Amino acid sequence: MSSVSLSTAELMQHRAAMESMLDDIAPVGGFSHTAVSHGASLEVPSNDVVILLTGTTGFLGSAALQDFINCPSVKRVYALNRSSRSGRSLSERQLGAPANTPFDPTSQAGKKAVLVEADITAEGFSMDPGLLEEIRENVTHIVHNAWRVHLALPVNAFSDVLRGMRTLIDFAITAPRCNRFVFVSSISTCQNIPTDIIAPETAVPIDFAIGRMGYGESKWIGEAMLLRAASETGLKAVIARTGQIAGSEAGPWKPGSWVSLVIKTSIAIGSLPTMNDHCNWVTLETAAGALVDLTLVPVEGTAEVVHVIHPRPIPLDSLFEMCGNFLGLPLISLSSWLDRMQLAPQRQIDAYPAHKVISMLKVFAAVGTRGYFPEMMVERGPALSKTMREAEELKLAIVRGWLQYWIKTRWIQSKPRPQL
Repeated sequence: MSSVSLSTAELMQHRAAMESMLDDIAPVGGFSHTAVSHGASLEVPSNDVVILLTGTTGFLGSAALQDFINCPSVKRVYALNRSSRSGRSLSERQLGAPANTPFDPTSQAGKKAVLVEADITAEGFSMDPGLLEEIRENVTHIVHNAWRVHLALPVNAFSDVLRGMRTLIDFAITAPRCNRFVFVSSISTCQNIPTDIIAPETAVPIDFAIGRMGYGESKWIGEAMLLRAASETGLKAVIARTGQIAGSEAGPWKPGSWVSLVIKTSIAIGSLPTMNDHCNWVTLETAAGALVDLTLVPVEGTAEVVHVIHPRPIPLDSLFEMCGNFLGLPLISLSSWLDRMQLAPQRQIDAYPAHKVISMLKVFAAVGTRGYFPEMMVERGPALSKTMREAEELKLAIVRGWLQYWIKTRWIQSKPRPQL
């Protein structure tokens, strides 16, 4: 995704900060002294897969948990999540997670899941030592999905999550049966890629990741850390770079994404913006299914980088046209739309929530025909994942489901307000 250009001094500062964090948390040679054998001959019986999955109470994690426990080859899933600041138990949070199918711990599949409150940044994960050793002895695949999601923070704000990832990698390379470490990364690791380059499904240079989003920079450090561990220990690594994960094919999409903010604001303004870009979003089902496929499918070599984006993108304008047809809203240029939005007082944030992402939208308008989102190679995903090969193209029925869900949950009104 294109970002406002950084000065040479800013680029150097960002690069120095990222390199310092990587070398501090995972210095070259720092993994090899703790590794057990992770040669290519390590195979897991097809009915004895034991997953450690982090971040299962969120959007993607809850859906992936459901898919994993419904998979016949999976014997058990340890679902690791931090304790709640509100005091809610993990069971309560998992039951209320936004998966399409509510989690049922009493079902046959649900009994495969072991919900564990843990802090991977702390010694011994702040959990029962006996349970920790049980997981270490039995886990065959680790899927690291939990991450701090805040697009406005600088990279140093992600120090704790990166140290937690280092601890989890150390755990993987000392687990005798661990066959694979899957890291849910982001296409924002390519936020500064030159516009004439298609982002490859390989490790990318640090300069591609440097930008105004510390989130993307932190994901690049996570990728580099895991690739370094794979090179030094033979641990099989899969990096799943996700793009925009849209709502369910059945409709539910919890408000909060930039898309939902733009749609709600458009109803207040009385028009939708045109956006000259491509839309390679995947539905929640596709993203979760692809993550399961990439965890379980045989791979060659020690590392795979896969872009979890739609192999058959549509124009972003087409998606907004579908929204406009359903809501009865015309499309106007993004610059005109931004002008109208900025006429509204910021105190009316409830009616005009796109103020929260106005910096991103201004960059979107500034890059014009170059596009905001980078062009991404998408070959390994369809090659390795049946879910991605068979992903349904985004169409009106799916988009209508999202809009109807937002109307039902009163995020948006069914009829547009008068134009400003």
